Amino acid sequence: MRVFTRLAMLFYVAIILFIGGFIISLATHAITLAEISYYLDIAYNDLNLRFVIVVVSAAIMFLSLLFARIITGSQQKEKTIAFDNPSGRVSISLSALEDMIKRSVSGISEVKEIKPSILATKKGIEVTSRLILKSDVSIPDMTAQLQELIKTRVQDVLGIEENVIIKIHVTKIVSSSGKEKNRKNDEAEEKEELSVPFQGYRK
Repeated sequence: MRVFTRLAMLFYVAIILFIGGFIISLATHAITLAEISYYLDIAYNDLNLRFVIVVVSAAIMFLSLLFARIITGSQQKEKTIAFDNPSGRVSISLSALEDMIKRSVSGISEVKEIKPSILATKKGIEVTSRLILKSDVSIPDMTAQLQELIKTRVQDVLGIEENVIIKIHVTKIVSSSGKEKNRKNDEAEEKEELSVPFQGYRK
């Protein structure tokens, strides 16, 4: 299916390049109106050439519709995961699985933010997660735990022994938030004030 998708992309790119090149040639006078009129006149009066033009145009239109259907179908398949139950076929939206991963990881304090992206391929389910971690965390240990957690959750939700590939990309490492630091400073100041004994009023 990917071969047909690439062929479709090459087909559309070739058409766009041809139209763009023709317009640029016309705008820069590389092709004159007299030449265009001459070739159109030949095509209009030659019966065999008209037949060839009709066949080629029909083939281009057919290929355009066929490739558009292939691209749309491949994109639709990549957005869902489907499997068969005894009572019928079940399809699961990949966006639903992405939301589930977000909820599963939201309780981990070391992870400030996660943006998962799921792709269904012939090799299995590929999960790519972009993370924002806090500075006081061991990245190898944390990422290994996250990979195992996400893999287990996806397999449990789907209920099938599907190959799950977990890729993690740490995009940013941040320190504790400013509010948390200010709160700790305020608590420390309050403790210092309470620890100072009352020495009476001074005149």
